[in-house]
Amino acid sequence: MNGGFYGEVTESGGQVTPQPRAKPQRPATSPLRGAEITDFKRKGDQFSLEYTIGRKVYSVTYDLSDGSRIKFKYFDSSGNEDTDYDPTEEKKNKDKKKKRR
Repeated sequence: MNGGFYGEVTESGGQVTPQPRAKPQRPATSPLRGAEITDFKRKGDQFSLEYTIGRKVYSVTYDLSDGSRIKFKYFDSSGNEDTDYDPTEEKKNKDKKKKRR
């Protein structure tokens, strides 16, 4: 018996219902082999993480100020923003990129 339950729970099929769920804030990506975090900044609910792979510098910014969702922005080694950016692979589709301001 698990002594960690509080309140009312329901058993269905030998399991407690409802089961907890987590919704990811962004799609999962592959590990960044050889990446080194070189900078991290926080200003209120806005965060910026900079990392290098080899001699190239990349960054990710995210904003928690909305409260209900996190807004991620990825920047490639040229400083271009790509909301569909996969940090494990430089995208060939340049039309989705906007120059960082």
